[in-house]
Amino acid sequence: MQQRALVPPEQVREVSVCKPTHCRRCGRPRAGSELAPWRPQGIELPPPVPVITEYQLQRRACASCGITTCGELPAGVPPTCYGPRLARVVALGSGAYGMSKRRVASFCREVLGVEVAVGEIGRIEPTGTQAVAPAVADALLYGQTHDTNVAETPWGEHDQRRWLWTVVTVQVSVFAVAAARGAAGLEALRGELYAGVVTSDRATAYDPRPLRERQICWAHLARDFQAMIDRGGPAQPLGEALLEQAQVLFAWWHGVRAGTWARSTFQQYGSTLRASFRGELENGAAGACPKTAATCRELLAREAALWTVVRGEGVEPTNNAAERRLRHAVQWRKTSYGTQSEHGSRFVAHILTVVASCQQQGRKVLASLTACCQAF
Repeated sequence: MQQRALVPPEQVREVSVCKPTHCRRCGRPRAGSELAPWRPQGIELPPPVPVITEYQLQRRACASCGITTCGELPAGVPPTCYGPRLARVVALGSGAYGMSKRRVASFCREVLGVEVAVGEIGRIEPTGTQAVAPAVADALLYGQTHDTNVAETPWGEHDQRRWLWTVVTVQVSVFAVAAARGAAGLEALRGELYAGVVTSDRATAYDPRPLRERQICWAHLARDFQAMIDRGGPAQPLGEALLEQAQVLFAWWHGVRAGTWARSTFQQYGSTLRASFRGELENGAAGACPKTAATCRELLAREAALWTVVRGEGVEPTNNAAERRLRHAVQWRKTSYGTQSEHGSRFVAHILTVVASCQQQGRKVLASLTACCQAF
């Protein structure tokens, strides 16, 4: 029977020794040699007891002019009077677990025993935003110097349509809320001098980038080829041929990633596959199905951006990494209905950046948020 791993003895707070009083078979009083004990460990949480500190700001009336002067809060105490540990829980509930403000307030009340109004949650969040700002700036700088996966999804901000962008590298993921889906939103994350490879879908926001610095997502292409097959008629055999070649590319790339294929072999075979693939697209562009022909012409215009994965070391053939990072944000949007201000959107972007990056690096999100809040 599989059992959970025992925690080290130094982490055990109390040891309760339970000795048998009689033999379970014959009923005789306990006798015989001592054997190694069976050691089940029970885990329980202590009752949450909020630590409440009252700050008495003394007021003094000046004997000369009569004006009243009030004392100030100690250094490090935020005006909201909510400490860094509570701020991290609020940030964790929203950013890591996708809870709405009402659910965060309910969690604080029911689990922590702290009465926090929904409006107060909004006043605590800016503390988390400022606390993680240095870490987010470091992540943004890192992302501007490495090849990236990029994706975007709609976001609501006070009944206005916004776009939540994410840029994903091996080590970090950076999020930002932009007013538009255009190239400006991408450049805010990438920077004007970015020269790495961007792996993305075929949205027009990516068109300003040189084709040799792009990799179009083959997972999106596979869905387009399947749509050709489902369309039937003259589009079906073309879709089957293109989909088969996409699957071949995936198989070869997985071989390179696993180390069973050399990059030089991949490049040699890839040039042959590219020529065959281009021929199929040219046939489709001249075909009788208007929708299929339009897709083929679009791919021919961006053909150079289909094969960066063959040429570039470390480039992925899909932007699935970015799409996966957006999944949590989409679920959060559905439960919280977006944000109500630019400050709220900045909190969303900053917390998502910290949560996703910590998960990629195998770091504990709560510990990282605590360190940021304490440093702030």
